Amino acid sequence: MEQKKVCFPIMKKFFLTWLANTVAVLAASHIVPGINYHSWSALLIAALLLGLLNSFLRPLLMLVSLPLLILTLGLFTVFINGLCLWIVGHLVHGFVVRSFWSAVLGSLVISLVNLMFRMFQKREQKERVSFQTKTWTETVPNPSNDRGNPNQSSSGGGRVIDV
Repeated sequence: MEQKKVCFPIMKKFFLTWLANTVAVLAASHIVPGINYHSWSALLIAALLLGLLNSFLRPLLMLVSLPLLILTLGLFTVFINGLCLWIVGHLVHGFVVRSFWSAVLGSLVISLVNLMFRMFQKREQKERVSFQTKTWTETVPNPSNDRGNPNQSSSGGGRVIDV
């Protein structure tokens, strides 16, 4: 039963990421000339495959092109993202990327849309408040001490709520 509690947040994050990626690819297909999809299933598969390529192939391409990334101060990442989108256009039947430059422009649009989704997610997480309880272990002055002797103290031992 403990596995289900761990699995659901992971699956939720996966589906939210896939949804964001699908919306981003949809936006790119409407904004960039040369990127088209013929059916919703092709769009969903293209977004899923793009996510997989970004997870597995993109880090390898970044490692291989590390000198270019350093030389261009990271701007070469745009071409790596475009290459991943161009590969998806060749692998998914019904999703068309006409040229490499369309893929580069489309990757910029996808990156911007995904950036907006991540900003929204982070803002949503900041609005959540979590409470933690701790046990007070320091010695504190005893308020019931009627003599007001600062040398006398009690152990406290109560619960403290941290926000």
